[in-house]
Amino acid sequence: MKVAIDGTTMRARDGGPGAGIEQYTREISAALVDLGGETVQVVMPIGHVPILSRHLSVPLQALMLGADVLFCPSGHIPLGWFGRAVIVVHDLAIHEHPEWFPSGPSFLDTRSIHRAEKIIAISEATKEQILRLFPDVHADITVIYPGTILTHMHQDGSTVAESPVESTGQREVVQDFVLFVGTLEPRKNLENAIAAFDRFLRMDPERAVTTRFVLAGKLGWKSESIVEAVTQTNDAWRKKAGEDVVHMLGYVNDTEKESLYAQAACLLFPSWYEGFGLPVLEAMAAGMPVITSNRGALPEVGGDAVMYVEPDDIEQMALALAQCVMMPEAMAEMVEAAKKRVNQFTWERCAKESLAIILSGDRQ
Repeated sequence: MKVAIDGTTMRARDGGPGAGIEQYTREISAALVDLGGETVQVVMPIGHVPILSRHLSVPLQALMLGADVLFCPSGHIPLGWFGRAVIVVHDLAIHEHPEWFPSGPSFLDTRSIHRAEKIIAISEATKEQILRLFPDVHADITVIYPGTILTHMHQDGSTVAESPVESTGQREVVQDFVLFVGTLEPRKNLENAIAAFDRFLRMDPERAVTTRFVLAGKLGWKSESIVEAVTQTNDAWRKKAGEDVVHMLGYVNDTEKESLYAQAACLLFPSWYEGFGLPVLEAMAAGMPVITSNRGALPEVGGDAVMYVEPDDIEQMALALAQCVMMPEAMAEMVEAAKKRVNQFTWERCAKESLAIILSGDRQ
């Protein structure tokens, strides 16, 4: 049996490397090709006109390859493909919270979920979401967790050649910094995260001299209120700190991201909802404490190895920051548990389980 992988989401629409779905597509595609050899091939769209490039050229190439099934890591089946298809659903938050996004749900979600022979959900939370929103779906739904490419790292700075903060033109953070990784958009709950960091500094104003909040990720849709929160917090603390206390780095590549993980005091990732939450897994692998919300799939990723907060409880979030930044030795047991837990999340395992689903059975 031959498998074609829809490679449309190897990169973001702007041509950049992208984030969650793009990273997933690259990693699962590489792992599947390694595992399946010549029976698995990636098909890239030709051109830049969506209807022609993705919805027609991808199916046509798959047919020319003699593909028996099309694997769609983005969750969308190209309109021109009428054969067997297996899709990956990351999350359906846009159906429940359209206010977080620039536009409403795509009809491709509904069409693809009903057309797919098999569905891979990246978490139990996502599977539950599919069943709740599409109770008439007949496809088998299997939960297969993604992996992480990060290896365990020590937080002694020995792997860091250059500070990513310094390399962006900002002054180097001299002691502690709290890290967020991801696109700056409403669902990430960054306004509350910034308010919690401000509350943490107010507990001990001298911390403003040495402690920073670093936001590593590009500006996303509806990010104006996040930028305003950053500006207000920096204005409030600039005189005391001598510089901005919240740094927006923009997009960081994998090397810069690993460097940030190696140096940060903790990851603060208090999203309102995540279908998985890859930065949490990456930070756990890097050996840093993680503070995250108790919503969506995040408890599935973190297990008992991270600190959970209510995403709307700023005081609780601030106290968690105080523990991580001011009492790092108390986090050692949690960090060790996290390093062990991440061994469950590998791309090799993900690809092996996914290929078994892709190759299993005929459409019923």
